[in-house]
Order: sequence, then C-alpha cells, then structure tokens
Amino acid sequence: MQMTYDIFAHRHKFAVWAASRAVQRGWKGARISCLREAIEGCCVNEFIKDSASFSTTSEQFESLHRRWCRLIQDQLTRRGIEASYGRVAKLLAVYLKVMIVIAGSEKTLLAQAIHPPIDRQLLQTLAKVKHISRLRYISYTELGSEEYYDLVSDLRQLLEHGQPFWMLEEHWPVTDD
Repeated sequence: MQMTYDIFAHRHKFAVWAASRAVQRGWKGARISCLREAIEGCCVNEFIKDSASFSTTSEQFESLHRRWCRLIQDQLTRRGIEASYGRVAKLLAVYLKVMIVIAGSEKTLLAQAIHPPIDRQLLQTLAKVKHISRLRYISYTELGSEEYYDLVSDLRQLLEHGQPFWMLEEHWPVTDD
C-alpha cells in the first residue's frame, strides 16, 4: 500500500521498524517486510489515522486488539511464519507505542488503553519490584491468546486507579543488566 509521505507515513515507517526489531530475535522468517505487511494488513494504521480513534475506550480497544492480533497472526501463518500470540501482541504494542504514546497523544483514551510491550525484561523487573515471583517464569513468546489477556488483566491491577497502562513501563529496564 502506497501512502503519501507525510509525518504520519514517516512515523509509521519508524514504528514498523521499531516493532519488528523488538520482536525479531529468535523468530525464524520474521523479516521486517513480512511484519510490515502483517501490520498494514490488519489495518491498525488506517484506524489510528482517523482522529476519532483517539476516543477509543479501554473496552473497545480490547476488542480491536484481539481482532488485530488474530489478523496479524493469520497473515504470518499463511506466509509460513509461526507466530505466537505473545509475539504478535508485542509487535502490535511497540507499533502503537510509537504511533500513539510517544507521538504526543499520551493523554488520549486510546493511549491510556493500549498495552505496553510485554517482554522478558518487563516481567523480570516487575517480578522483583512488585514481589510477584510467578512473573519470572512467563515467556511472552509462548503465550496463547487467553494466557496473554489473563496476564494483561493481572498487570493492569499493578497500576494505581486512573493511570494509563503505558505507565507500567516505568519498570522496563533500558538495558539487559
């Protein structure tokens, strides 16, 4: 799909690259071009291009998230790329983080609802800081859809009332130290 090259297209290009690089390690066949096609194929980029999307509630987002992840997973599977739900969800989370939260729309309803990228580093730090040892044993790359949404529900409980979900990334370490 050819887009007019404007700031949205520029941000989209970077978001696809960042999301792809964030999930590629150890994922056979997951080339950036394939992941870009999957992101664009679920039409999340078209959804967020419409300013009305910023009024999306948490409940509406959860439904959209499930649909987008299934579409991405299906597209990758058709290309012969084994795609766990956890990996697809992280791909989508990083993409949305760049496109919405970091882009300056962090106070919108949509930004408050989107999931932070859930990975080993975040889970390990939360296990230590919040004293929830079971988080140490969760591998996001092996999560199925229901396990993923159960984890999301548990992680939301770690926030103070009214805090946007992206605030959980306060506990995301910048390094592997």
